[in-house]
Amino acid sequence: MLLHVNNVPVTSTYTQSSFNPEWLLQHAYEDTSPHIKAGGGWLSEQQIFTSSIQKSLKCITQSNFIPSLMEYGDPAGLRLLRTDIRHLLERRNVHTIESAITLTHGASQALELSLRACTRPGDIVLVDDPGYCNLYLLLKNLNLRAVGIPYTKEGPDIDVLLKIQYQTKARIMVTTSVLHNPTGSCTSADNIRKINDISKKIGITLIEDNIFLDLTPTSQPFLSQENNNVIHIGSFSKTIGPGLRVGYIIAPPEITRKILSHKMSISLTTPQINEMIVHNILKSGLYITHLSDLREQLFQSQKAVSNSLKSSGLKVYNRPNSGIHKL
Repeated sequence: MLLHVNNVPVTSTYTQSSFNPEWLLQHAYEDTSPHIKAGGGWLSEQQIFTSSIQKSLKCITQSNFIPSLMEYGDPAGLRLLRTDIRHLLERRNVHTIESAITLTHGASQALELSLRACTRPGDIVLVDDPGYCNLYLLLKNLNLRAVGIPYTKEGPDIDVLLKIQYQTKARIMVTTSVLHNPTGSCTSADNIRKINDISKKIGITLIEDNIFLDLTPTSQPFLSQENNNVIHIGSFSKTIGPGLRVGYIIAPPEITRKILSHKMSISLTTPQINEMIVHNILKSGLYITHLSDLREQLFQSQKAVSNSLKSSGLKVYNRPNSGIHKL
C-alpha cells in the first residue's frame, strides 16, 4: 500500500485529496475485497504458521490454563510472552526487561498507544514519505499533523530531516528502519547512526515501527540497537498469523507508564489466549526455523516477481533481500 505525503508547506496539515486511505483500509480487509490483494503486507494462507498454531491450541486445551486465560490478565500482557520477547531481542543485541515491554492488540494499537503517550493534539509528527497508509489515518484521527521526510534507499533523507525539524521544531518521528513499507528498503547503518545522533542532540522521540524485523537476519541493524530511548514496536502478525493480533512496545519507564494508562482506558487488557498461543510457539523452538524457511520463500517469490516485472519493461525501484513488500 503506497501513500505519499503531499509536498505542502511544513506548517500545513496532511491532506490527500486524490486518495482515501480510510476507504483503502476498510476495503482491503472486507470479505468482499479482491482475492488478489496487491500491495497487502500480510502472509498468504500457505505461509501462515498453521501447524504450530494448531499444536499450541492443542497444548492449551489439554492444560488447566483455560480458566485463567479467560481472565483479564496483567495490564502489560502475559509475562511469559514478554520474557520470550526479551530473549528474542537479545539475539539482536537489544537488552531490555519485562517491565519495559507492553503487549498490544497488534502493531496498530502499539502505534496508537505510543503516539498518545508522546504527543498532544496539534503536534507535528515527522513520518516517512512514502509510508504506511494507516499511520496517516491514525495521525489524522488523533488530531496530529504529519510532515513527510523523503525515504530513500538509505533511509530517511538526513539533510531534509534536519531542515524540516529546524523549521517545525518537531519532537516526534515515526519511522520504519527495517523493510520499510512500501519500498522494502532498510535504513543503512550510517543513516541509523546519524538519526540516533540527531535524536539525542535535539531531543526527538523516535518511534520505530519494525513489524518486519523478524523477517531479516539477526545481523540487520536498526535504531533500537544503539538508542535505549527509542520506542520499539514489533508484531507477530507478519511471521505467525495476522489474526492473532499480538504486538508489543518496548519503551523507557516514563513512557511505558503512560502507554499502560492509555491501554487500560481504551481496551483494559489484551487477550491472554492469543498471547499464550504465541508463547507456546516461541517456547517450542520452531519459530527460528520457521523464520528461516519463511525468509527463503519470500526471497524466491520476490525474485520471481522482480524478474517478471523487468521482463515486462517495468523498473523495480528496490529489490529487497527479504520481507513482504516490493516497489
